[in-house]
Amino acid sequence: LRESWWLLLVGAALYLVLILFTYSKADPGWSHQATGSQVANAGGKAGAWIADVGLYVFGLSAWWWVVFFGVLVAWSYRRIETVPESDRRSLAVAFTGFFLLIASSSAFEALRLHSMTMPLPLAPGGVLGDLVSRLFSAAFGFTGSTLLLLVLCGVGLSLFTGMSWIA
Repeated sequence: LRESWWLLLVGAALYLVLILFTYSKADPGWSHQATGSQVANAGGKAGAWIADVGLYVFGLSAWWWVVFFGVLVAWSYRRIETVPESDRRSLAVAFTGFFLLIASSSAFEALRLHSMTMPLPLAPGGVLGDLVSRLFSAAFGFTGSTLLLLVLCGVGLSLFTGMSWIA
């Protein structure tokens, strides 16, 4: 049963890479309608919609979901047979770290990479990045927000992966 769940995670991770990599603004999606019946996204109409929603909400930071699934695949692979005692970090801490990472990354993208010319359904950083960057820049200013968001990215990455910046 654990192997089956692991295979489903691998498939989901690969599908996410596929649909984000083959995203096209010409495909029908959540943020806009397209007139053509031909879908360029290799994941089909569902893949075009999922990629559109992900990029609309998170901007290019939607690729952090690929990292999330990759870490989840590696984590669950180690637990197919047994659960190692060395990993004492709770799932709540890892999920909190991931959401801190994706929110701060989206906000940094919206704050600093606004002139980037990528085919996105909305501006870089998406809706989440726009909301968080506006809140941070109003409270901490442009440069202060940049510094704080970079620190929060580091903290989120550390909590999510269990990586130590000092070690």
